[in-house]
Amino acid sequence: MVNVMAVFKGIGFGVVAIGMVPFMFAKALKDSFGPML
Repeated sequence: MVNVMAVFKGIGFGVVAIGMVPFMFAKALKDSFGPML
């Protein structure tokens, strides 16, 4: 029997992590290129 809550928690964490990647990448890009623009 698969622990449904553990699966949902894992999926939710994966979705949040994937959603955070572009935001963190854009923030890093803005921090590194901001002074030059």
